[in-house]
Parts: sequence; C-alpha cells; structure tokens
Amino acid sequence: MRRYFSVSVLQLFVIQFSAYFILTLNYRAIATINYVGTLVTDLIVAALAFSSIKRVAAATTSEDRVGYVLGGTAGALVALWLSTFIFSQ
Repeated sequence: MRRYFSVSVLQLFVIQFSAYFILTLNYRAIATINYVGTLVTDLIVAALAFSSIKRVAAATTSEDRVGYVLGGTAGALVALWLSTFIFSQ
C-alpha cells in the first residue's frame, strides 16, 4: 500500500496549522483589545516559533513545502471561523 503523506509532511502541516491558528487568534485578540487573549497567544506564538525552527529548516522535499503551506492556510481559516465565537462582542 502506498503512503500518500510522509510523517514529515504531516508534522510540517501540524506545525504550520498550529502557528497560523494561534497567530490568527492573536490578531483577533489584539483587534478586540483583549489583553488576556493577547498575552496567552503571544506566549504560544513565541514557543511554537522557537520549537519548530529545526523541523522547518530540515524540510527539503516539495511535499514538505506543500504540507507546510496548506497547514498555514487551513490553520488561519479555522482560527478565523472559531475566533468569531471566542472574541464576539
């Protein structure tokens, strides 16, 4: 049976999904002047960035890049939808 996605592609997708998900929530927290939300999402953004540097630097294949890009897009869209409930006024 053929594997369509390698573990590295899935890991890069999850890394970028998480990063853009939290970053989008961060923007919404800032836009709604939510201090606690901004504090929490800023801390998570910094931790994710620091912990994912080696993994992203090791990505070499086209499939890795596609997983990374699609993860970011999906994370931003899901967070945008979810943030309408979290930060509704």
